[in-house]
Amino acid sequence: MSGSNSSLNYDALRTLGSQVVGYHYCQADVNTTCMVPEFVHSIAAYLAQAPQLVAYRELLLQDPQLQYLLSLKQCLQDPSHAFVKGVLEPLEQIKQCGKLDTDTCLIVIDGLNEAEFHKPDYGDTIASFIVKHVDQFPSWLKLVLTIHTSMMEIIKSLPFPRIHIDKCDSNEELLVRDLQEYVNHRVQCSVQIKRNMAMKSMDAATQAKLAAHLQTLSQGSFLFIKQTLDLVEQGHVVLKSSNYKILPVTLSEVFLLQFNIKFPSVRSFEKVSPILGVVLASLFPLTCDEIFQALNSGYTDKFVSHEDFLQRKGLMSGLLYQRRDNRFVFFHPAFREWLIRRDETDTCTKFLCDLR
Repeated sequence: MSGSNSSLNYDALRTLGSQVVGYHYCQADVNTTCMVPEFVHSIAAYLAQAPQLVAYRELLLQDPQLQYLLSLKQCLQDPSHAFVKGVLEPLEQIKQCGKLDTDTCLIVIDGLNEAEFHKPDYGDTIASFIVKHVDQFPSWLKLVLTIHTSMMEIIKSLPFPRIHIDKCDSNEELLVRDLQEYVNHRVQCSVQIKRNMAMKSMDAATQAKLAAHLQTLSQGSFLFIKQTLDLVEQGHVVLKSSNYKILPVTLSEVFLLQFNIKFPSVRSFEKVSPILGVVLASLFPLTCDEIFQALNSGYTDKFVSHEDFLQRKGLMSGLLYQRRDNRFVFFHPAFREWLIRRDETDTCTKFLCDLR
């Protein structure tokens, strides 16, 4: 989505990278990314570092009161006042003084739906905070927001143009092309994928048919296509004909197949489910030692040894990723969501984790 007084299409997005002056990524498993005060504090920090907004950074350096206003303490006390007086009004001030060369700047906010998992009893979510302040944005400062289709309700009052990447119709030709080109690239660059597509011929027509089929199933999800092609590349799915019936048709089926391969028995999954539960229940990413300690805190007589714990954690290779700060997160929010709940149309509840 974009600002209310601009039009937005894929060609426009491709050329606007140089105009991005700030971004924020909401992550349900990192609670601070979903809180309004931290959002305001973070956006202000990115704006102060943007090459296009040197004048804003200089203004901050020259005004201790403005720095204090944008401190985390003040953002916690009154995020609305900090955002308006510390971000929006100073930005408009430098624009009016002719200290801003560009006509359009973008702030990208990704995964607004993730922040809804931390909706406070009182006060705003990041989405409702944006709704309240969107009319105060300078006309040259635009927003690009991403949100899960199922939660569009939370931003329904925002008068922004919209792109639905899960509706690959004729109006989204560039999305369709990107998805199919990704499939073609993966097939062309992988000997293993070609080997496991054990067909009589792998000509351009056959490859185009596969690309079109996966693009249709994906509903705009690159994750679905990537994970499906990974299964083919690893030899877990071998295509022996061109009807593709063996391929998973939803992302949930992809995750289910991956788990059936990793954990072929109930006993094998029971070894890792407590670790998954700890990571799921935490409000922020944990280190290996913190996961180990939290796991054993649930036992009263028999404990998991550190060696046994490391072996169990090793079974989740590819599912949990270690960040630069040595804390662990799930490889994708969609996977985390799949472990907790399933869609109403998904009747398989195997491998669900109970956060309690």
